[in-house]
Amino acid sequence: GELLTHHREFRSNHILSRIAAIPCSPPSVELTCTGSLWAVSKETGQQVNIDSWYGEVHYMVKEEGLWRVRGHRGEAPKTQGFGVAPHPFF
Repeated sequence: GELLTHHREFRSNHILSRIAAIPCSPPSVELTCTGSLWAVSKETGQQVNIDSWYGEVHYMVKEEGLWRVRGHRGEAPKTQGFGVAPHPFF
């Protein structure tokens, strides 16, 4: 809630530099991602950088016809609890 209290108009960019299929069931992929998250400060009205990342490898699984982020390489849980995001900004 702290981010939403102090910021508005969130924007992000994601540049995918590599997509690698993982031979398993259900279908899975690793996405190498570089990007950033920006928002407007409610206090100053200025655009501020909230987070940025370089070369992060996201682990995705196809479930019920939809691709879902399930963590990062080496940390992929089989399921996520209700309301739990694998990254604090997803």
